Amino acid sequence: MIRFGPIVALLGTPILARLLLLLGLVVAIFLADSFTSLLEGIMRYGGDPKHLALLLMLKSPEIVDMALAIGMLIAVYFALLEARNSGELIILATAGVRWSRIVGFVLLVGVLGGVVSFATAGYVLPKARFAQRIVLAELRKDYVLDTVTRSGPRRDQHSIKGTSFIATPPKDDSQERGQLFIFQPQPDGSWRAGQSRNWHIVGPDDTGTHRIRLKALKAYESPARAADGKFRPISAFQVSDADFEFRLDDIAPPPDQRRSKAEQILDLAPENEKRMASVLARAQLVPAAALLAVIAVLTSGAGIMRYLTLPIAAITVMVYDVLGRAILMDLIGTAPPVLLGGSAVVVYLVPLLGYIALRGEALMVPVKAKS
Repeated sequence: MIRFGPIVALLGTPILARLLLLLGLVVAIFLADSFTSLLEGIMRYGGDPKHLALLLMLKSPEIVDMALAIGMLIAVYFALLEARNSGELIILATAGVRWSRIVGFVLLVGVLGGVVSFATAGYVLPKARFAQRIVLAELRKDYVLDTVTRSGPRRDQHSIKGTSFIATPPKDDSQERGQLFIFQPQPDGSWRAGQSRNWHIVGPDDTGTHRIRLKALKAYESPARAADGKFRPISAFQVSDADFEFRLDDIAPPPDQRRSKAEQILDLAPENEKRMASVLARAQLVPAAALLAVIAVLTSGAGIMRYLTLPIAAITVMVYDVLGRAILMDLIGTAPPVLLGGSAVVVYLVPLLGYIALRGEALMVPVKAKS
């Protein structure tokens, strides 16, 4: 049984601290980029800071999933490089700790990161997307309903059951709400229109129905065109009192609770094979990034390569990400999923482990910088 006690004390805490710091910085940067657009949307619908904080939090899982592999690469690289150059690894070597245990611990950390990536992309992220859509829809619904039912003047436009209502501010003190213009098109090409200078909303009644009560309504009605294509005369008349019934759901229906594909928790259903392949490829990238960090430390040396190995490793991670997912998704259906997943693990990790096996002993020896 492999024991990682001394290695955890030396590398575990620095890797975790650096990883959390990097992910926090990346999340903060991306959320700052989204802050303005989210704030504008929330202010438009009368939201408050609580809604803004909730939406920012719901965007975080997507950013974490995207940045986890690069964060793992950087965190492992600097933790391992610091332990190597400070002589801590050579002390472990003299105490009987082989380099293979260091690599095994790094691989274990990478695998745990891959599990976090899989759980984030397959479970947390779909729930966050669903919750984000529902929060925005509820916020918009509450704003629209408040706009329709509150008293006082307004400048709004709404469509209820195919009828358009345009409210404009009052022209004098005799009006409470202002003018209301109504336009109702018909399937045969005819239409009705009207304007009320005195209107208000009553309700709801026991069935949840509201009524728009229109006073002093000037109405116009245009019949459909004649058979020869000519327009018929428009009728004009005045109505002292008219009602229009509606339910609040007609204006702002409740949010659709059905989940889209991106909002569904990942399962093993056949229709989710491509999504599963994409999530697995991203998850396998995390342990691969941890091993690439080991290779970057091994090849850093004391010359100019110590400045180039980390950028090269980061580029390699991005290439792994793009090509790995593309190839894996193209191979869906050509082999059983278990065989395909196992082959992906071999392709991702075995070449890296092979290179580390050839040069692993050098990992424990500190490199002196050239003067």
